[in-house]
Amino acid sequence: MCVGRCTQPPGFTSLPDFNKTSKGDVSDFFSIAIERGRLDMIELIADCCGGVNANGEDNKTPLYEAASTGHLAIVEYLLDKGADVNATTNSGDTPIYGACMGEYPEVVHMLLARGADITLATYEGNWSPLEAVFDVPNVLKEIVTHATPRPDYTRLVEHRGSKVTALFLAAYYEEVECVRLLLEHGDSDLEFVITGSGDWKFVTGFTPLAAAVWSNCTEVVRLLLEKGANVNHRCTGIDKTILQLTNSDNIMAAILEYNPNLDATNSNGETTINLIARQHESQNDRLPRLRRLVNAGANMELAEKRGDTPLHSAARAGNVAVIPYLISKGAQVNKATKLGTPIHRAAARSELEAI
Repeated sequence: MCVGRCTQPPGFTSLPDFNKTSKGDVSDFFSIAIERGRLDMIELIADCCGGVNANGEDNKTPLYEAASTGHLAIVEYLLDKGADVNATTNSGDTPIYGACMGEYPEVVHMLLARGADITLATYEGNWSPLEAVFDVPNVLKEIVTHATPRPDYTRLVEHRGSKVTALFLAAYYEEVECVRLLLEHGDSDLEFVITGSGDWKFVTGFTPLAAAVWSNCTEVVRLLLEKGANVNHRCTGIDKTILQLTNSDNIMAAILEYNPNLDATNSNGETTINLIARQHESQNDRLPRLRRLVNAGANMELAEKRGDTPLHSAARAGNVAVIPYLISKGAQVNKATKLGTPIHRAAARSELEAI
């Protein structure tokens, strides 16, 4: 039984009389009071019944419920009354994890100040508060600047059937400020390489830099390059280097500032220029990227395994914007391979405009 003579506050006439209530119902009282944001009711329940660590549905404590719904004053009161700051639910969620998922920076700040352990992770997926806020900069800032001990920036969590780091997630999903925070405050693994699976199989071999290039996020690309990310990394899943993965003029410009291997090839012997030359006419930024590569000193005459140079590839694809540019830069029009000259390659594909 609850102890003491308790009078219900106005607005809670639907609640049972505390003096006739078993201790097992205390968590339900707390849940209703937290849902309504009633600190006065919380104080009454705690004074009459105690039970600030009472376990409710899914083993959630009052502190977890208050933290995950952003009730700062209630969180502070429960902590002052001795609530367990690191109590876990049946899923392994802690109050600070709930506050992170709810995106409540003030609550996260208070829980950290009261000893919240950010190393505790969910039972499914192994997510900690750090990964929970990979896309919430104002909350992530609290974690990276106030957590003691410091977060493990290299820990792996499950996402879309793959294991990833917080930095990889932030880079892939174009979270510029979160990437900045992770790089400034932690020792994130710049060269983490993902093994993709399921609908993320294509990202096998990606690093955070490759993820940012794939997502066409120039700001994240620059942040990672400035921190020392490997500009010559090769993505095994799609058989391309970072430079070959680039599909944006702005990102190409950023990468070229860090002296990549301009003539690196894929398994077919194709250089970046060759790949760009054979891209379909609808591809964006093709000619500007080609110009950048040529101006940077890329070799226009390197042939892939079948013997095709970039001009052969452009002729075969009918890329009439690329062909005159390559010729103007000295590409050999009559160079013959076992499949013929560029004109033969265009004719074989009925690319009359290219001819």
